[in-house]
Amino acid sequence: PSNKLTRDKATRAIVLFTDGEPNLPTAGGGPTSPAANACYTAASAAAKANIRVYCIGLSQNAAIKPNQDAILSKIATLTGGQYISVTKSNELDAAFQKIAKSLVVIK
Repeated sequence: PSNKLTRDKATRAIVLFTDGEPNLPTAGGGPTSPAANACYTAASAAAKANIRVYCIGLSQNAAIKPNQDAILSKIATLTGGQYISVTKSNELDAAFQKIAKSLVVIK
């Protein structure tokens, strides 16, 4: 018997879910902002550790959607994950199911 704590073919993943609205006032929330750059740095570290980041962006505010799409799609791309944009809360279940299905390994 092995004392391994992980499965050999298991996918290491993080699911990032956001409404895109900042919790604190920020100066510029675009894809080149300091906050976005910090996210890209974290995503790069996750990629080096072979951790995929799957992002779900719930954006009900059309003014922030372009920046949210740019940032979250880049994070997903950097890590080999996936970005799913939803604009209605009733679409969330399908988004989470899509990610879960992509992570399951069927023997």
